[in-house]
Formats: sequence, C-alpha cells, structure tokens
Amino acid sequence: MNGNFRKAMSLSNIIPTPISENDISPFLLRATESSLIDTVHAIIIILNLSTEFKEVSSFIFKYLDGEIYTRIQEEINKVTIRSENWSPKKNHEEQEDDDYESLDIYRFCSAFLEVPKCTSYRNRLDKVIGVRLLSELNINSPSIDFEIKKDALLVKEDIASNEDIDIPFDSFYRTYLFLIFILNKNNLLTLSGHDIK
Repeated sequence: MNGNFRKAMSLSNIIPTPISENDISPFLLRATESSLIDTVHAIIIILNLSTEFKEVSSFIFKYLDGEIYTRIQEEINKVTIRSENWSPKKNHEEQEDDDYESLDIYRFCSAFLEVPKCTSYRNRLDKVIGVRLLSELNINSPSIDFEIKKDALLVKEDIASNEDIDIPFDSFYRTYLFLIFILNKNNLLTLSGHDIK
C-alpha cells in the first residue's frame, strides 16, 4: 500500500475527506473507480474545502465543463442556504449524560459531507484523529494550518466557539484539541501537573 490508504475502500472511508493536497488525486481516483455519483460527491467535497485547497478548486473550475461546474456550484449554494441554521445536534437524538456528543457529530458529519460546514468540521478532525487511526500505514503528513494554545484546552465553556457547528466541549473534542496542541513538541513543556489534572 506504501502509505496510500485510498487503495482500500474500507480504509478510505475512515477518512472521507482529503487530508492534504497530495491526497486529492488518490481521493478522486478512489471515487472514480467506485461510481460517477461518488466522483461528483468527491468534487463537491473538494469544492466545499475550497479555502483549504484553493489551487485545486481553481483547477476544477478551469477544466471541468462549465455547465457541470455551474450545476454543482448551484447545488452547493442551495445546501449552504438550507443549512444556515441547521445543526447536527438538532437531528441527533438527545441522550442523557452523553460524554461523547462531539464524537457522534463527527460520525454524523461523515454522512452529510455535501453540507459545507460538515465537510469543514470533518476535515479538520480527520487531519488529526483519522491520521492517528491509520498511523501504522505511514500516511503522508496532513496539511494542518491551525494551532491550539494551552488556554483553549483549559476553557470551561460548554460549546466550542471556533467551529462552524456548535460542538460540545466534551472529552472527545478536548482530546482532539490536545492532539493538535502536542503536534508542537515545545507545547508539552508549558503544561504543569495542575494543567494535566
């Protein structure tokens, strides 16, 4: 496999969004090998991540048939408008004492990657959580352009304010933030015993 987890459908489904620019061609190849619908869905995912993959999005704009591109963009715009006040939590069955609600939303977003804010949230977490799940495969490093300060880990809020979706500040989401935090090894030196407790 040589680090290309996209060759196996089951592994590719673990990380359903491209994690770097180098991952886009295997991501699209996997989709085209599957079906035309999967190919269109993959293009929608990439266009939903256009701020992350500007060059690739402009390449799609330049070389995809103009009528097809316009139709895809119209559908993305419709979904964006319909999902402005939408939250996975509204559709998520309320569970008492759910310590992992953000994990449930992470899973839920995988099913709704045509919704731009779901794509964005899932992609941010895939770059950290998904890559760790497949770390045995020596995956190329994802393009992580965000950094977490220690203060963000110690926040006492109920809802994460740095996401497009209202995400509960639960143990799963804190773990995700901690994994980003320790990507910079120097950050470990700033933690005290009190912080760890």
